[in-house]
Amino acid sequence: FASGDYGYLVPYSSGGIVVRFDLATFTLVEVLNVATNNADLKGFNGGFAEGDYGYLVPYYNSASLHGNVVRFDLATFTLVEVLNVAATYPTLTGFRGGFAAGEYGYLVPYSAGEYGYHGKVARFNLGTFADVSMLDVADNNANLAGFYGGFAEGDYGYLVPNYNNGDNHGNVVRFDLATFTHVEVLNVAANNADLKGFSGGFAVGDYGYLVPVFNGTAYHGNVVRFDLATFTQVEVLNVAATYPTLTGFYGGFAAGEYGYLVPYHNSASLH
Repeated sequence: FASGDYGYLVPYSSGGIVVRFDLATFTLVEVLNVATNNADLKGFNGGFAEGDYGYLVPYYNSASLHGNVVRFDLATFTLVEVLNVAATYPTLTGFRGGFAAGEYGYLVPYSAGEYGYHGKVARFNLGTFADVSMLDVADNNANLAGFYGGFAEGDYGYLVPNYNNGDNHGNVVRFDLATFTHVEVLNVAANNADLKGFSGGFAVGDYGYLVPVFNGTAYHGNVVRFDLATFTQVEVLNVAATYPTLTGFYGGFAAGEYGYLVPYHNSASLH
């Protein structure tokens, strides 16, 4: 993620080393090891900046899935603080992606380890770095689990579908940010089974966009967009129809008039 003059790289796997670099000069690399005083603070998947702080989304450290949200001071690139959301709700571990909206930070549910995949969204107060609450979007539908990335737009938070307990899926979930309730679902794969398995998304103007990765059969290039106001009107742009190797992306973003997809893996190899 980017904030102010810097870009930040989030440590994955069993790492705890955050890297930042100067955006203007594309130099001046600095390092902050958030695990220096606590070996459990490793293995994050996604991050975001809000106000004075950068936040790291907990996923899997060298021992297990964990719920340790780490924040650090953006100005000094120091002052590491920890909020273990699993201390309030033990099942709040294994997230992929997060975002800030209003007074709160949100963590996107993904893996429950040996118990499969989950739909438990964690929310915490950004000002106090406390006040953890949970919304299980899978309470009434077990298929609403395993999301990879999310975003907020207007009154709603959105979860990007990836893989649930049986298959890659296309169930976009949105929920009311003000009440942290009122779960709605848009299955973008309802009329096209290829529209499953996304990794990241973003909102621009009237639309939400989903980044394609793997649909259970193949790495694919189907960028999906949907109308944010009506939560309907699914449209598809298959970037692989123009260039067949344009499949399998991890994350994306918008800038100006364009959207961008980050390369990961196509049918042949990492690319």
